[in-house]
Amino acid sequence: MTKTTVWMTIVAPGLVSALAAGTVAAGLSVVASVPAAAQSAEKTRVRMVDDCVYSEWKHPARRKTAAKRCKCAAKAAVGTLSADERTDTSWGGGLTRRQISAWREALKSCS
Repeated sequence: MTKTTVWMTIVAPGLVSALAAGTVAAGLSVVASVPAAAQSAEKTRVRMVDDCVYSEWKHPARRKTAAKRCKCAAKAAVGTLSADERTDTSWGGGLTRRQISAWREALKSCS
């Protein structure tokens, strides 16, 4: 066996496995370091954007600006909610009435 053959069959696969394991471990530690409250608030913000875009898409005249306006409204709405309201979910896992009314109110100021 030549040096190249030994490298490709013995050393390289182990090295690749070690690098992959290290990358996965580093990724998991980054995700684990984000506070649960921040993750929950971000989930609520994303749900608000989804709900808003779905609602705005029903009106053809608003479609071009729906994404931009909904992102603005969701960001503003999350800021108006208490910590408990940010993490709260409805029975089905969606937004609560308070969260929906918050993004709808915030949408009025976003253009």
